[in-house]
Amino acid sequence: MPVWIKVTGYRKDNGNLYLYTLGMKNFNHREMEIMDYRGNFSDGYFFMLELANYLMTRGPVIKDGDTVGYSEIEKIKIKFKKSELDEDEEVMSILF
Repeated sequence: MPVWIKVTGYRKDNGNLYLYTLGMKNFNHREMEIMDYRGNFSDGYFFMLELANYLMTRGPVIKDGDTVGYSEIEKIKIKFKKSELDEDEEVMSILF
């Protein structure tokens, strides 16, 4: 997956991470972004790669307002919105 989809980001002034994908739209999926990730980069990186893999194998099954997570209890909300990087692009925003 890391060959086709890149997860990258930067540390914001508040100390949290802004993480985003590059390459999802090449496979007819929305790019993903996490606006204010409080965890460490590697956890966010692997979460986004696993979510990208899920979408690649199952198709665009996650809708605006759905939740995702590693278990039935974990409910991380998904919101479709304008990208922080490119206002002309609508992305899948992951709200931790």
